[in-house]
Amino acid sequence: MQYIADIFVLIAYALLGTTYLLKNKKNLIFLLSSLSIISFTVSYVIMNAWSGVAMNIIGIARNLAFFFIAKVEVDKKLWKNLSLGIVLTAMLICSILTFDGFLSLMSVVATLFYTFAIFNEEGKAYKIFGILASVSWIVYNLFIKLYLSVMFECVMVICAVIGLFHARKTSNVEFKEGNK
Repeated sequence: MQYIADIFVLIAYALLGTTYLLKNKKNLIFLLSSLSIISFTVSYVIMNAWSGVAMNIIGIARNLAFFFIAKVEVDKKLWKNLSLGIVLTAMLICSILTFDGFLSLMSVVATLFYTFAIFNEEGKAYKIFGILASVSWIVYNLFIKLYLSVMFECVMVICAVIGLFHARKTSNVEFKEGNK
């Protein structure tokens, strides 16, 4: 079963990696990232990692809510805050229902960090929360023995750290150039 789970992990990271190569194609990025989450969910089902399954289902619902809020004419701040409250409540309930020891909560922590990453519109905060989410997923995937996912998630952490330093370097250059 491990090999089948690994196939879904490969598919998930291929889809996720593709989203990073796309520019300004929000609908396609949303579709590919949703398919990526579904693939991760299948791998967690195969591994009997139910807190990971629950958090990925919540992640899909969260992404759908944020996607539609961005598309329709509503009070965006109100609906984002309402969605955030619903997501956090669902996470709490699911973490209680799927609790399998302290390390099973790392999927909850990862989902919490990533929810704050996409909820916050500042690029630096997105990267920092993304790094924290990735580290949490690494711990969770070690716990469930999904080692291929650990390897890929380590690459994601490295890329996010590079992106964070690159953004910092770029903002310092822009600041210095603005003072000329």
